[in-house]
Amino acid sequence: MRRKDTDMTVYYANTDIPLAERFTKDILNIFSEVSHTEYEYLGAKIVIFPSIVGFLLTKFFGEQQNESKHIPEIILNSDKEIQAIFLRSIYDDEGSISIASNCILIKMTSRIVIEDCRKLLKNFDIKPGKIKFKDHQGTNEKRVYYFYLSGKPDLEKFKKHINFEHSVKSKQLIKLLSNYKMAGFKHGEARQQIFEQIQVGNGITVKELSKKLRMPPSAIRMHTRKLKNKNLIKTIKSNREEIFFKSGIQT
Repeated sequence: MRRKDTDMTVYYANTDIPLAERFTKDILNIFSEVSHTEYEYLGAKIVIFPSIVGFLLTKFFGEQQNESKHIPEIILNSDKEIQAIFLRSIYDDEGSISIASNCILIKMTSRIVIEDCRKLLKNFDIKPGKIKFKDHQGTNEKRVYYFYLSGKPDLEKFKKHINFEHSVKSKQLIKLLSNYKMAGFKHGEARQQIFEQIQVGNGITVKELSKKLRMPPSAIRMHTRKLKNKNLIKTIKSNREEIFFKSGIQT
């Protein structure tokens, strides 16, 4: 992170200690035994390299501060092996997994980087979701751009070609795929399928929806809660179990 024109200090922080150690090893392999600082803070390992490292990286890959952030042409024009390594690194830092929503999310302040990530994923026959954004108006937070990966076929391709090196996220992806029993709903399709099942019946439970759609009960509960909040469905409780009805039925 550059703090002023004469300071191009390189910072890296990660709560996954092996990833931080890998970053240090990679920099030292390129720049030899350059002096650097390492320490831990709030569970994260912080690595700091001097301005000469930032200066040389900028010469090769261009400015990477604020609005100037981008994926370098050398990566965009490289072979799939290099692109996979690059995507893995970005997802290790900026990606997250939602077991309940059956998806992988990546979120960044740079729309350009997000757009180029989508382009790289398509090189692996992965179909990413549309780019969305959050404004955070009235706060000190910046606008962020994000998109989802969902559907079992695309998640399997992600694991095969890209995957995570982050120890926790790697395990979460395995769990996500093990819970993803169907050939796969894309992000948003699962809720639509649940809604349609409720509309055609005269009452259905979480257990019945889970069996019909072969989705985990936790995912069913999350989607039905959101459908209730939008007044699209109604519920009653019977023997401590919720029964869902289409909104036109009086409960």
